[in-house]
Amino acid sequence: MVAEEELARIDRELDDARRDLRDTLELVNEKVELVESELRPVTIVRHHTVAVSCLAAALGFIAGGGFKTLRLEWLALGALLGSAIKASRGFHTEEVDGPS
Repeated sequence: MVAEEELARIDRELDDARRDLRDTLELVNEKVELVESELRPVTIVRHHTVAVSCLAAALGFIAGGGFKTLRLEWLALGALLGSAIKASRGFHTEEVDGPS
């Protein structure tokens, strides 16, 4: 009798562990889908329009200006990119942290 009770207890624990694993995998899959949707190019452009526009402007500035530009121009470009990155990170954390 003791062996049968022990086997029944082990079976219950195993079923509980399987259920917990299944629940955990479902949560992981939901988070993966959320991150995957956030990393799509269309979503990035839609949610970070200012940052993408600033990056495009910076790349155009660098390509058109060459490497013989003044240091002041590089400082202005760095400030522009830094503010765009800061703004986009602020918007991004609000969207991702909100539903969780």
